[in-house]
Amino acid sequence: MPDVLQGGGEGQPPGRGGRVAGALVVALLAGAAVWQVADGSGGGAAPASAQRPDTPAPTVAEPVSPSPTMIAPVVVVPPATSRPRRPLPWSRLPTGAPLSVDLASGPVVVVDGQARDLGTPSRVVSMDSSRGGPVLLVQATGAVSLEQLRPDGARLVLDDFAGDRRLPRGVAVDPTGRFVAYGVTAVVPGNNGIVVRDLRTGAATVRLRTREPFAVSDWTPAGVVLDVAADPGGPPYLWTPGPTRPRHIVPFAHSSGGPVLLASSPSSPRWLMTRPELGCTDLVVGVSRRPARSFCSVALSGPVAWSPHGDLVAGVGRDGSLLVLDVADGTTRPLGTPRRAVPGQVAWSGPRTILAVVTDRSAAHGAVLRCRVGGSCERAALPVELAGRDIVLAR
Repeated sequence: MPDVLQGGGEGQPPGRGGRVAGALVVALLAGAAVWQVADGSGGGAAPASAQRPDTPAPTVAEPVSPSPTMIAPVVVVPPATSRPRRPLPWSRLPTGAPLSVDLASGPVVVVDGQARDLGTPSRVVSMDSSRGGPVLLVQATGAVSLEQLRPDGARLVLDDFAGDRRLPRGVAVDPTGRFVAYGVTAVVPGNNGIVVRDLRTGAATVRLRTREPFAVSDWTPAGVVLDVAADPGGPPYLWTPGPTRPRHIVPFAHSSGGPVLLASSPSSPRWLMTRPELGCTDLVVGVSRRPARSFCSVALSGPVAWSPHGDLVAGVGRDGSLLVLDVADGTTRPLGTPRRAVPGQVAWSGPRTILAVVTDRSAAHGAVLRCRVGGSCERAALPVELAGRDIVLAR
């Protein structure tokens, strides 16, 4: 706001000298403003030639293109981010060794240590490891695509979802790494379904139309694990890819809409669930009508990951920090995650090592923590190509 020009004494009108001086100051300010606009600096608008052109709308590739697009390796300098007012929750943690797992951040995908840029305005939403390269769910302006990034840099589009009339719900790769399953919900009632595709060819091998809007949660040796992608949801289902209908793992509880699936064992038909109305965590073995074991002193919530090496499950406790539950005896162990760090994804990288993607409470900054069961956490060194936001670990 410009300063107010005042006259001589208090309560007196401005004199002639004050009016002349005021006129000179106004003229000088006006001349400076004109010079700034003409020069393109200061608070004025930039000339039309200096303005950035509108970003063109992205072109959606056709599904299963016979000639996949090739993308070159990327060398990216991460953009400068504003320094937060408070220290980040993990700022005092030591920095450990670089990550050896595949991951993505925004449009940048790092596979086997090599970074590739999918191009703006793409953003990787999920990343699943498979035999021929990771399967990515990529979000762009007005469209979502399911694709595989091949080792040579080719992007094979498996399915695309333009607009909001048809949306993907969960993605999982089978234990052999050759097939991918995903749920599809549609605006038109009764057009929901589950699709299975062969990753070698991109062809759909199974299409099952369902009344329920299913979301694919996992693919274990026991079958494809499904959630109900609706509010209030419902108990999980197990489905063997084919014409057979999905079946309940546990019966439906009409009072709460649950039990709700937390995690699936990657090696045996076991599931960890929670009953929202009781705050209990239940272990279910096989397809049964009753939990094999209940841990009502443990209120576990997502994100949750079951170790492929045994009976340990990592998840979020009541206080918002990460802990490990041993489903064999119900004991828990905290992981020592810093306060104010919000977990977004959890993955196991060894029998007693957990990787956790965390953000601050504003979700403006992110990091990957490497935590050891019964020990402490450290910050994992990220590749320089990643900006530290929207980090996704390969599952």
